[in-house]
Amino acid sequence: MPQELLALITHHCRWVNTYLARAQSLETHHRDSMHEWQRLVLYALTDALAHNHLLVGAIAAYLQRSVPCGRR
Repeated sequence: MPQELLALITHHCRWVNTYLARAQSLETHHRDSMHEWQRLVLYALTDALAHNHLLVGAIAAYLQRSVPCGRR
């Protein structure tokens, strides 16, 4: 596996973990406003999901390129 792909995987995993940690920690900051808490948690989860999709797409693209024609 190329170093560039490993770096990209690490990058996206860090961002996914950052956004999930943010979603988890929001309860302590917004206990008085359920609407604000829900809004911010959904933003954080949406951002985590976006990076997860980019991660899966990068791995899938690498795997598609590494499979010789006729072996799919």
